[in-house]
Amino acid sequence: MARLTASSVIYRLHIRLNVNYRVTDREWQDYDVSLSLPIRGARLGISYTERLTGDARRLSGSLSIPLILRWATLGLGLFASGRGRGEADYGLSLRFSGGLGWDPHTRRLQTSREPLTRHGSFLGRLFLDFDGDGYQDEDEPPLSGIRFYKDERLMSPVSYEERVVHLPMLTPYTHHILMIDEVSLPDPFYFPKDPALSVMVRPGRTTTASIPILAAGGISGEVMLVEEDLPEQGAARILLLLLDEEKREVARTRTEFDGFFYIDRIPPGEYRLIPDKKQLLDLEIEAYPVYYDIVIPVSAEPIFIDDLNFRLTRLH
Repeated sequence: MARLTASSVIYRLHIRLNVNYRVTDREWQDYDVSLSLPIRGARLGISYTERLTGDARRLSGSLSIPLILRWATLGLGLFASGRGRGEADYGLSLRFSGGLGWDPHTRRLQTSREPLTRHGSFLGRLFLDFDGDGYQDEDEPPLSGIRFYKDERLMSPVSYEERVVHLPMLTPYTHHILMIDEVSLPDPFYFPKDPALSVMVRPGRTTTASIPILAAGGISGEVMLVEEDLPEQGAARILLLLLDEEKREVARTRTEFDGFFYIDRIPPGEYRLIPDKKQLLDLEIEAYPVYYDIVIPVSAEPIFIDDLNFRLTRLH
């Protein structure tokens, strides 16, 4: 027996065609066409089968509705079928289905309305990385209650014992892009060491990873204009650039009306703060000092560096 199968999706309608061919008799046996449409968690389907070598046809429909219980999520299926040409007969059946399995990482039972072997899951251990080495030491506390974006869609993972977060029901052998919702971090100056994770899971298995969280830093100062026979005054709208070790711009800001400036959420590293040279030339002024070299160390708490002050004078 040989079977040919073709399927397609038009908008949300799934269409499938199966044709059976008996090789020994060299004749077509039967074919069936099925249509299914997901509707708010349910799936409405109808199928038609015709035997090409006999006189029996069957028209059947199916409806699946998930049932949510307090302790588990199960599938409840209601199926109706009928067969015509000559004497007709009909049937109605009710079926429960679901998946149940033990997760050794969370030490809990997993339940789902589909078999667990069809999906995988991700388990992440988030912790505050004091030394920036990417490994959790004994004195580095775990973080819980963190939300994720999966493929740009916000998800609320399950937290177990304030140690790990669990994302179940992931499609296997697919790269899922996970991004931490930084608003859910306990401190506005915390940020993930890696902004995005590419995760691929296997059916029925849990993929684990450690996710370090670092404390960012901040800098502030003022830019003052110094002119002869006049008191110092704040220089407004002066553009300041923060460059990394490769001289790439990582942040920029402009001074307020009184010359004050502030840059926050700076990752640990070495930087150089400079006024924008083009703007200084256009205004025919020069800055002293020309730049500041800054080091934001890896720390358990955010580091703030103040009094990064520049003085501007007119070019003669």
